[in-house]
Amino acid sequence: MKTAYSARPLTALVAAAAFSLLLAAGVHPARMQAGAVAVASARPDAEPAASGKSLVVPDKLAKAGTVYHAMPGKDKQISFTSKASETIEGQSNRVIGFAVAGPTDSPAALKGGEWHLPVDSLRTGNPAQEKHLAGADWLDAPKNPNIVFRITEVKEVKAGAADDKSKSYTATLVGKMSLHGVTKDLTIPNSTITFRKASAETAKTAKGDLMLIHSRFPVKLSDYGVKNNTIGKKVAEEIKLDVTFYLSTVPPEQQS
Repeated sequence: MKTAYSARPLTALVAAAAFSLLLAAGVHPARMQAGAVAVASARPDAEPAASGKSLVVPDKLAKAGTVYHAMPGKDKQISFTSKASETIEGQSNRVIGFAVAGPTDSPAALKGGEWHLPVDSLRTGNPAQEKHLAGADWLDAPKNPNIVFRITEVKEVKAGAADDKSKSYTATLVGKMSLHGVTKDLTIPNSTITFRKASAETAKTAKGDLMLIHSRFPVKLSDYGVKNNTIGKKVAEEIKLDVTFYLSTVPPEQQS
């Protein structure tokens, strides 16, 4: 049985059109220097800004480079797939967070980044399934309301497609992910980071200069202490994640 959440097609098409150029082919083999990352103090449940749409950026990190804010509420930002005796698919579009760009000659060498995914925002299209997912036997949202990923290093930065409108890079993101009260190191290779200057075209997606981060990676539930009799039967032990973060220099609460 396949359970899938249907994302809003119109907004997805708009975003896809705006970034179609950004995801254009080919990675140039030349390497660019990856800068060290200024790591914010551990704060797995940091408070969002008063608007509830932005995450507060530590002052030291905000001064290290240009801050880009995640754009929640439009298109799906994270999707997940579990393939076992059943196929379960889900998504969330309520991720808040930020990324701080590196120097002008290598902006993808991010100085830092942090994203919070509210557990109770995960949608599969099945209300009972969603309730179980947030429950004590699974992700336990009352005790662990957010899944948090924090960048601690960006390495292996390579320049990719570029023109007068955009520049794209591939890189390996290194950080820490907190899920179900457990924090573990996480390395995500082959991530794409694309930058585009503000224009009439990009304004159709969001105000400000834009950044797109795209990654695919697996998460093993048992690594984060999520264990029950369903895992390995109806639900896969390893969940596949697909992350697409659209970010802007203009915070989401200032977009309208």
